[in-house]
Amino acid sequence: MEIYAEITLYVTICFCLATLGMGLCAICGNYWIDASTYHYGLWKYCFKYQGQVYNADCYDIRDILDVEGYHTFTQVFFVVGVALSLVILIMLVLLIIVAIDVEDRKLFLFSTIILCIIQAVVLFIALAVFQAKTDNQGSTGLDQDWTTYLGWTTAVLSFATTASMALHVVLNRGFYSV
Repeated sequence: MEIYAEITLYVTICFCLATLGMGLCAICGNYWIDASTYHYGLWKYCFKYQGQVYNADCYDIRDILDVEGYHTFTQVFFVVGVALSLVILIMLVLLIIVAIDVEDRKLFLFSTIILCIIQAVVLFIALAVFQAKTDNQGSTGLDQDWTTYLGWTTAVLSFATTASMALHVVLNRGFYSV
């Protein structure tokens, strides 16, 4: 049973790395929303065709649009969720590398699980708000694109990170006395 406990810790790290990587790609992506002549992400607004009013392809979204509150909310919550992914990854690596006594290891593990839950909820809320608000605008020809789906995959992976962390505790409950 001990081998499964160690494997779950490494699987958790893999989930956390995937969450961090996909989250960073979603933050940087310019295809959260796609329309016939433009597309935009959390930070950039891009024109698809040259010869429109603007010369460059992409601009800061605040220079083009009057950004609504939901968009700023999504920016903040999604960035916080991805940043928590980095914090969780550091904590998991420290859990493996640093020799921590049993009592402190329990507290460290409990803190990591709490951060995993907070991260998953924050990412889910950010994406749910964005989805709800942009679905209301769907009649104007706006479609959600691959970066939005990458964001949803990030949220699902954050839940998988939480589940594999909990599985690690269950499989190793003799050690943690949980």
